[in-house]
Amino acid sequence: MKVLLLICSLVIITIWLLWEFKWEAIRVSGISMLPTLKNGDFVLIDKRAKLRLGDIVVLTPPDSTYLVVKRITKIQTEVNHTLYWVVGDNRNHSHDSRDYGWVEEAKIEGRVIKSWKTKKQ
Repeated sequence: MKVLLLICSLVIITIWLLWEFKWEAIRVSGISMLPTLKNGDFVLIDKRAKLRLGDIVVLTPPDSTYLVVKRITKIQTEVNHTLYWVVGDNRNHSHDSRDYGWVEEAKIEGRVIKSWKTKKQ
């Protein structure tokens, strides 16, 4: 009974931390971020983080409704409006800013702060 109580407490604390700090866990799908991230890896994103050049981010591309993981390679600021150029590390197999152009900050869900590798598939 004590073990069950401990597990439930840890789950509740983890959920609260994720909610409070605006973190979210996302599973990577696809090969566009190889070799950095592979299909099936998990990433933890910080939805409040300040975005910088070189950051890996999770976003919704302008031409879709699904989330993708890309790296910020350029930042452009015009009249308090920041735009990001994002590309996959696996350039030959990535649908990214080279296809859909600059990404508005509102389309970026958050910056990757931690990743977990999955076993070889």
